[in-house]
Amino acid sequence: MGGYLAGTTLLVAGVAGFVGGGLNSNAFSISFGMIGVLLGVFWLIKTLVKMQVCRSSLRYAVTSARVVAKEGLVSINTVEVRMGDIRSVCFHQSFLERLCGVGTIAIGSAATGGMELGICGIREPQKVMALINRHRGMIA
Repeated sequence: MGGYLAGTTLLVAGVAGFVGGGLNSNAFSISFGMIGVLLGVFWLIKTLVKMQVCRSSLRYAVTSARVVAKEGLVSINTVEVRMGDIRSVCFHQSFLERLCGVGTIAIGSAATGGMELGICGIREPQKVMALINRHRGMIA
């Protein structure tokens, strides 16, 4: 969310400076307004590219026995968590992720104090979270 918020702030400040400078014929404000607009657009594009790279480098599967996540483009990292070991499941969606229909799911297991597995760029994360919780309920 930080990338989206920073990009939006820069974009809005840049547009305000550009418009305000144009109304007053102030070249200094127009120049800084243009810089703010360009930085805001760059920041938003960077955030969108980061989301796409995350999505394209990750594969995951939810079965009745485990959740498996395989991540990486060049080197590959695989994490498996058995359904019986899952302690908590939560998801996060920033405003931009909601617009794109994706989100991040974090899974905490009995083996760790924090979240063991984070899966970003999941389409319909609420449904995936419900599926994991349904499989957890079958085991309990």
